[in-house]
Amino acid sequence: MNNKKILFVCAGLGGGISKIIRFVSESCIDNFEKVYLLHRGRENVNDIPHKEIIEIISPINQSEGTLLWRYEHILQIRNEIKRIAPNIVCCFGTEQCCMVAMAMIGLRDIKLVLCDRGDPYTLPRMWKIISKWAFNQASNCIFQLKKQGEWYGEKVMDRSVVIPNAYFSSNSVIPHVGVRKKTIVSVGRFVYEKRYEVLIEAFKIVYEKHPEYRLIIYGDGPYKNRYHELLEKYNLINVVELPGYTNNSASAINDAGVFVLSSLYEGIPNSLIEAMAIGVPTVSTNCTPGGPDFLTDHGKRGLLVPVNDVKALADNICQIIEQPSLGITLSQRGQEIINILDKDKIKKKWLNFLCNI
Repeated sequence: MNNKKILFVCAGLGGGISKIIRFVSESCIDNFEKVYLLHRGRENVNDIPHKEIIEIISPINQSEGTLLWRYEHILQIRNEIKRIAPNIVCCFGTEQCCMVAMAMIGLRDIKLVLCDRGDPYTLPRMWKIISKWAFNQASNCIFQLKKQGEWYGEKVMDRSVVIPNAYFSSNSVIPHVGVRKKTIVSVGRFVYEKRYEVLIEAFKIVYEKHPEYRLIIYGDGPYKNRYHELLEKYNLINVVELPGYTNNSASAINDAGVFVLSSLYEGIPNSLIEAMAIGVPTVSTNCTPGGPDFLTDHGKRGLLVPVNDVKALADNICQIIEQPSLGITLSQRGQEIINILDKDKIKKKWLNFLCNI
């Protein structure tokens, strides 16, 4: 493959997708003649490793979400693809995959690889139609979970592969040994799908039973004021912290008593991976398309509860608090994910697939 070029496309270089796209693009450096990375230009490219080897391209970034912007964005993607003339275009993220598929109409000599990192089951009706069309145009597809691919149908799955996220260890953080703090923690954006309202309501129940515990939610976003209002309503202002984003979540949550993922849907959540890998006992919603179910081995490495079930979430958090032996067991089993998602194993799967398209 050393005489071939590959172009990676994504919406931006922040969030969970950025980790995997940086990981995969860097993995391709020694296996392709040239590696390109095209994104919307919202982040500082100086933060990107190997930028002297990977050519970074930033297309337009104006009035995102409008029809005019989408049209202009699709045109610019098409122009860049024609200019670069790669052998493979590999795109991440549902919306971006749809725009790239449109941009590549008629460019049949270039292989299109689309990667779904979210939950197609919860897409709005219009995006369900468009995304199903887009993934049927692709030469090949990559999914984090089998259930993601099954939504697109047998024809798509026949030319697809399932590759989970890799675990990116923080070398400066090792699993905590000894007594854990009386804290319940979570990490994520303050948006609807994270369902932190459910976590706050569940914590209200937990706090009534265990007033020595505190809740800490690391993150920020448009729902922050809503959460503050909820905390005031439940008189939890003094026992719940919203400290904002953390650049090192592994260090921030390392000695916590319980990690909670309350999401409505997730692909394979990096925050849950990180919590399990450093030995924090976890409780997660069993959300579609099955990321937490996969990571916890159906509830063996971490507890699973139904989506939006406040009582079940509170009961399972209390179960870990009240049964120290359960917390120790979940901590030990959770760390099994380190070997399962070993980055060298995941890198090999990506290269085997991309180099044999």
